Amino acid sequence: LLDLRSYGAPVQYYAAEVVGLKIGGERVEWPGRIAAVLDTGTTGLGLPAALFEVYDARRRARAGAVGLRSASSVEVELAGEAG
Repeated sequence: LLDLRSYGAPVQYYAAEVVGLKIGGERVEWPGRIAAVLDTGTTGLGLPAALFEVYDARRRARAGAVGLRSASSVEVELAGEAG
């Protein structure tokens, strides 16, 4: 788990480093680190504005070929305890 307090988080969240991200089945390369905060009470996905713009552009571009539901899919791969 990542401790986000060093980044200004007021408490320790259940968070992990994202090591792989796919939007509509296509891998996204992103400069820098991405952290995922896990919350069992959350059914949505929150993204920083710049990453949302990538998501939105990709899903719009792929929707005609694979359908909006498949184009909107997000797959997240998290780092394990050993990294």
